[in-house]
Amino acid sequence: MHPVYNPMVPGAVPLTTQIQPGSRIIIHGNMHKKDEFAINLVKGTDIVLHVNFRTHKEHNVVVNSCLFGTWGVEQRHKNPLKQGDHFSLHIACRPEQFDIECNGHYMMSFQHRADPRTIQAITLQGQFACESITIENH
Repeated sequence: MHPVYNPMVPGAVPLTTQIQPGSRIIIHGNMHKKDEFAINLVKGTDIVLHVNFRTHKEHNVVVNSCLFGTWGVEQRHKNPLKQGDHFSLHIACRPEQFDIECNGHYMMSFQHRADPRTIQAITLQGQFACESITIENH
């Protein structure tokens, strides 16, 4: 998939390539305000992967999925970002899980709860500017 530059937030970027083990999603952006933003990998109304950077109160990154209208068990990691930070988020699809890194630092792994090959789009929500989205398949 060719890089997508400056997609709208909120908005959705339809995928033109399949996410599968060996794929890597790279998202570059900037946090605007002291608030939160989320990046979702979606299939229809299901959220296969929800990565929510929260900077107010708890200052965590919350990762989850919402399948058939039901949220799963959240995983949390300390949020490495603060207001105004530039970030590079890497989501690597492995056979059993997604590995998530931010600015070159490993944050967590998230076990697949749905087949990543069914992901149709990336949705963007919240207080950030998305500079680019790139998908690499190896």
